[in-house]
Amino acid sequence: MIVPKNLPDQDVRIKIACRLDKPLNMKHCGHLFAIGKSVWKKWKRRYFVLVQVSQYTFAMCSYKEKKSEPSEMMQLDGYTVDYIEAASANLMFGIDLNGGRFFFNAVREGDSIAFACDDENECSLWVMAMYRATGQSHKPTPPITQDKNSAMSKIQGDADKARKHGMEDYISADPCTFDHASLFKTLQNLTLEYRLNDPYASLGWFSPGQVFVLDEYCARYGVRGCYRHLCYLSDLLDRAEKQHMIDPTLIHYSFAFCASHVHGNRPDGVGSITHEEKEKFSEIKERLRQLLEYQITNFRYCFPFGRPEGALKATLSLLERVLMKDIVTPVPPEEVRQMIKKSLETAALVNYTRLSAEAKIEEDLRGELIVPPPKKLEDLIHLAELCVDLLQQNEEHYGELRKQDNKKDKIKTIKEGSGDGTGLPSDGRFDGGSTVAGASSSLGNTSMDQGTLDVTTAATNTDGAPPFRYCMPTHAVYTSPVPTAFAWFSDLLVEHAEIFWSLFAVDMDRVLSEQAPDTWDSFPLFQILNDYLRSDDNLRNGRFHQHLRDTFAPLVVRYVDLMESSIAQSIHKGFEKERWETKGINAALNPAALNNAAQALNTAALNPAALLSGKKDQVNFYVPKLPKRTAAAAAGAAAGCVDEMRNGCATSEDLFWKLDALQSFIRDLHWPDAEFRQHLEQRLKMMAVDMIEQCIQRTDTSFQSWLKKNVAFISTDYIIPTEMCAMVNVILDAKNQSFKLTTIDGIDLYKFHARIDDQIDKANVAMTQGLSGKLMSVLESTLSKLGRYDEGSLIGSILSFTNVSSSGKDLGQGYVNFFRNNMDQIRGKIGDDLWTLNFFDQWYSQQINMLSTWLSERLDHSLHYAQVTSISHIIKKIYSDFELQGVLEDKLNSKAYQTVIQRMTAEEATCALTMPDVADGDLNCDDMRNGDEEDGGEGGESGAHASRSMPKPKIGAAQAAAVTNVVAGRVGNLLGKGIGGLSSKLGSGGWF
Repeated sequence: MIVPKNLPDQDVRIKIACRLDKPLNMKHCGHLFAIGKSVWKKWKRRYFVLVQVSQYTFAMCSYKEKKSEPSEMMQLDGYTVDYIEAASANLMFGIDLNGGRFFFNAVREGDSIAFACDDENECSLWVMAMYRATGQSHKPTPPITQDKNSAMSKIQGDADKARKHGMEDYISADPCTFDHASLFKTLQNLTLEYRLNDPYASLGWFSPGQVFVLDEYCARYGVRGCYRHLCYLSDLLDRAEKQHMIDPTLIHYSFAFCASHVHGNRPDGVGSITHEEKEKFSEIKERLRQLLEYQITNFRYCFPFGRPEGALKATLSLLERVLMKDIVTPVPPEEVRQMIKKSLETAALVNYTRLSAEAKIEEDLRGELIVPPPKKLEDLIHLAELCVDLLQQNEEHYGELRKQDNKKDKIKTIKEGSGDGTGLPSDGRFDGGSTVAGASSSLGNTSMDQGTLDVTTAATNTDGAPPFRYCMPTHAVYTSPVPTAFAWFSDLLVEHAEIFWSLFAVDMDRVLSEQAPDTWDSFPLFQILNDYLRSDDNLRNGRFHQHLRDTFAPLVVRYVDLMESSIAQSIHKGFEKERWETKGINAALNPAALNNAAQALNTAALNPAALLSGKKDQVNFYVPKLPKRTAAAAAGAAAGCVDEMRNGCATSEDLFWKLDALQSFIRDLHWPDAEFRQHLEQRLKMMAVDMIEQCIQRTDTSFQSWLKKNVAFISTDYIIPTEMCAMVNVILDAKNQSFKLTTIDGIDLYKFHARIDDQIDKANVAMTQGLSGKLMSVLESTLSKLGRYDEGSLIGSILSFTNVSSSGKDLGQGYVNFFRNNMDQIRGKIGDDLWTLNFFDQWYSQQINMLSTWLSERLDHSLHYAQVTSISHIIKKIYSDFELQGVLEDKLNSKAYQTVIQRMTAEEATCALTMPDVADGDLNCDDMRNGDEEDGGEGGESGAHASRSMPKPKIGAAQAAAVTNVVAGRVGNLLGKGIGGLSSKLGSGGWF
C-alpha cells in the first residue's frame, strides 16, 4: 500500500485477514518422499496433493513452493496401494532411500512408485486416502513386527537405563553401609516435589503408589516413623512458607503422630525418641505456630473465598493443638482467643492497607502530589465500596451466620482411645483424601496414640456423611459445607470489622475536613456506609456507625437549612417573574428539553449554595429519576399530539419537584437515629406546608388580579385567558401533591395535611366562584340586550314597528359561540377532568337558573319573537353541548330547565299564531343556518337550495325584515345621538 505524501499519518497500515478454505476436491495433502520410474524419478521431499478430478478419477500431484500449478502428476487409475518395508523399497529401486521411516507404494503393471514419511499416523492417512481413490478390492494392513526376544530386550533396556543414570553402584552396594535416614529424607522430599507439580491439586497428600513406595522403604531399611513424619512436616512447612497450598489436616495428622512420641503418651505404652528428634520437634512446633499465625492474619489471601473448603477451620483447630503444652492437657480457651484476637487485629491493618493502596487513597493523603479535594473524595467513595465488599465476603466465607450449633460443629482434637489403638478409620484412609493402605506395616510395631487427630469427626458433618477428600483421583466424596471458620469466635470477627472501620474513619475524617464548605458530594459516601452498617446486626449502632452519624449530622442539618432558604427565595422570585405558562411532564413535547432535564436530574442533585446564588437548576446529589414516558405517550409525542399533562406553572412545578426531591433524599439516607430521623421528617413536612401555603396565596392573589383586569369587558368575544387556567392547575396540582408531601406513608401524623387541604379548598372555591361569575356576567349582558324588546318600552315599540327579528338571533348565536369557546378552553387547558365536570355542572345550573329568573320576571308579558328565537336557540345549544361534555341527565333535566322549556314552548306557539309569516321565515332561516353549520364546505349549495325551496311570500317577508333592520339601525343611531346618553344608560353596547 502506498501512502500519499500529503497524509499526516505516514504510518498507516491495513490489516487484512485472509481465510483459506480447503477445496472440495482436495482429499489429502502433505510432504512426502517419493521416487518412481515414470514420474518423480529422483528421491526427494515434495509437497503432494491428492486431487479428485471427476467422480471416479483421482490424481496425485506434486507442487513446488509458490507455484499454483502442479509440477508433476500421476493418475491413480489401475494402481494398487499397500504398505511396504524400508528394505523392500531399497531393493526395489536399488538405492538407499534415506529420509523416511514409514513406507508405502503404488503399483501398476509396468510401473511402481514408492512413498515415505516420518510419522506413522500420517503414513496411515495417506494409504487410506489413496485406497479410497483407487477403488481397489484389497484393503491395506499395516505391517506387524514382533520381537521374539522381547523379554530379554526389556531386561537389557532396564539395565541400560540403570547404567545411564548411575544406579548400578547402588544396586550392587551393601545396604548396611548407607545412611538410610538421610536417603529417605531426600527421597521423600523429591517425591513431595513431584507430587506438588501434578496437574491437579494434591495439597501435599501423596498418591497411593507413592505411599506404598515410602512405606516399603521404611519397612526394609528401618527408618523411624517419628523421624519420617518430622521430615515430612519440615518439607510441608517449607512449601507452605513459599505460599504453596498445604492441607492443614495433613499437617495436623503428622504433628499429632510426632507429639505422641515426644510426650510418651502412646496407647500401647511403647514409645521412643532421640534427642535429635525432640529438638527438631521443638523447632518445627515453633515454625508451625508462626505459620499458623501468619495464615490467620492473612486468611483472606491464604484461603481465598474460604477455599479449600474447611481449610481455615482446620487451621484454627491445628492452632489449638499446637498451643497445647502436652498431649493430654487442653490449652486454655482464653489463650487461643488472645492469639486469634491479635491475629485478626493485625489482619484488619493488613487488609485495609492493601485496599487503600488499590484505591490510591494513600497517594492522595501522602502529599507528594497535589490532588484536588473532589478527587480525594471520589477515591474515598471507591475505597468505601471496596471495604463493604471485603467485609461482606468475610461474612459470607469466614464469618458466622448461625450460632445455635457451635458446640455440635466444633472439631474434636483429642480422642481418648480408639478401638484398634491407632485412631485411624477402619478403612485405612485419612480424611484428607490420600489412601494410606499399608501404613501400619511401614511403621512396624509403632501405632498412633490417643492424641492422633480424629479425622472422622474433624472432616465430616454432624449427619455422618463421608469425609470430603481433597482433589484425589479416587474415592472422591462430596460433603455438605461445614460451618464457617470463625463460628467459634464471631465476636472477634466483629471486633476485627470495627478495627477495620476505625482505620477507614481516620482517612475519612481527613478527606472530609479538606472539602469546601457547603458541598454535598460526600452524601453518597454516607449512603454506601450506612446502608451496609444498618443491614449488619453486629455493626449496627457500633462505634464506627455512631462516628459516622456524628460526622454527617451537622451536614444534614446545614443542608436542610440551606434548602429551606433557597426554596423560599425561589418562590418569591419565581412568582414575581411568573408568566403563568402551563408546565408539566409532557407540557412541551420537546425531546431535547426532556433529555436535558433527565440528565440534570440523574447526574446530580439540588445544590443549595448554587440555588442561593441564582442557579436554581444546578443539582448536586442523588434524586429520584423522572418517570419514564410510556410507549403510548412517546408515540403520541411523535405523532404531534397536543393532549398534554398540565401540572401548573413553572414556579409551582419547580417547588413541588424540589420538595419531593429533598424529602426523598432525606428518606433515602435511612438515618440510624430514630429520634433525629423523626425530627427531620417533621421539619420537612412542616416546610412543605409553609411552602405550599405561600404558593397558594401567591396564586390566589394573581388570580383575583386577573379577574379585575377585564371587569369592564363583558362581551361574547371574551375567552378565559390561559394564565387563569394555569392558576387553576396550580391549585389542583397543589392538592394532589400535598398528600404526598405532608403525610408519612399515607398517614397524617402531624395533622399538616388537614391544615393545608382546608386552605386549598378555600382557594379552589374562590377561583371557581370568580371564574363562574365572570362567565355569568356575559349571559347577564346578553339578557339585558334582549330586554330591550320588552313590551311597553320605547325601544321595544320601535323594534316591533320596524319588524326587526335578526338581531335577536345574532345575540343568541353569539352567546352560543361564547360558551362553546370557553368550554373548549377549559377542557383543553385545565388538566383535572373531575374539576372540569363539576365546574360545568355549576355553570350549567347557574345559566338555567338565570334564564328561568329572567323569564319569571316577564310572566305578565308576552315575549317578543326576537327574544323567543334567541332564548330558544340558547337553551337548545346549552343542553346539547353540556350533555356532550359529560353533564349527567338528572342535572340537565332540572326543574328550572323544565320551567324554561314549558315557557319557551308556549311563547313559540304564540309567535307562530300571531306572526306566522315572520315565524316561518325565521324557521327557514334557522334551518338554512343549521344546514350550513352541519354541511360545512357545502354550505353554499345548501343555502341556495333552501332559498329556492322557500315560498315567494316568505322570501318577500324576509327581505322586508332585512330592510327594516337597516332602517332601525339608523333610527337607533339618531335617537342615541339625539337623546343625550340614552344609549349608555340602557346598555353597555349598541342597542341592536
